[in-house]
Amino acid sequence: MIKKRTPKVRIVGGKFRGSNIPFDFSSRLRPTSNKTREILFNWLMHDVTNANCLDLFSGTGALGIEAISRGAKSVFFIEEDKMLYKQLHLNLKKLNALKQTKIMNGDALKIPLKASNETKYDIIFLDPPFKKNILKRTYNKLMEEDLIYKETLIYVEAEKDLQIEKVFEKWKMLKSKITDQTNFGLFKLK
Repeated sequence: MIKKRTPKVRIVGGKFRGSNIPFDFSSRLRPTSNKTREILFNWLMHDVTNANCLDLFSGTGALGIEAISRGAKSVFFIEEDKMLYKQLHLNLKKLNALKQTKIMNGDALKIPLKASNETKYDIIFLDPPFKKNILKRTYNKLMEEDLIYKETLIYVEAEKDLQIEKVFEKWKMLKSKITDQTNFGLFKLK
């Protein structure tokens, strides 16, 4: 009998480099690929050290864990799916990274984020579920709750055909890339 393989993502850099993050497969889950994370963190190489980060729609937590691995001061993870939330907590515990993190189970669009954190964020990771049309609402929430400042960087990952620069029209796109399935970019206030 062939043993069923557990899907996993691999941390590509920093102190957790090579660590595998297991997760339960779900049709709703689409982890950021290793190659995309490598590109993103090359873009962020001078910004992630000592950064306070927000990882909305965390899923496997690969973006936030990669940030911690590369020197981020803290990461606030928010994941709505209870099973993914529990797995993320377990993975952070195994990596001995709980002291640098806060994890919340709930809808990222409904949780009052300002009340959950005493500081603005240096880096925000936005990788919402595709084809749900929630990126604009997420952007509005971040602006309304005053979670950003002039130097905040926002990473956005969306479906290939979504023009993310139109959602973030008041922001300057610093970097962007389109792959077979995704459109991703790094933004900063103009």
